[in-house]
Amino acid sequence: MSLRRIRLDENTSRVKHCTGCGKALPRRHEGDLCDDCLYNLMYKDVKEFVLHNDVTELEVADHFNLPLEVIQRWIREGHLSYKE
Repeated sequence: MSLRRIRLDENTSRVKHCTGCGKALPRRHEGDLCDDCLYNLMYKDVKEFVLHNDVTELEVADHFNLPLEVIQRWIREGHLSYKE
């Protein structure tokens, strides 16, 4: 049995990397950013939306197509707060 060496180039690699942080992504991952970088990029828009609208966590998550857990984490960590 002979073993052949297989060369993987950029086009055949099974892994691609996030253009924001360099984290490895599955080749079939849509877009060039990992979820963390995408969420960080969206954070500014989410914060503006919350400041100017009387909305719930679920409405924010639905509006931006984000997991509810991300919105709840931002609230828990003090990045977002409810309107007074």
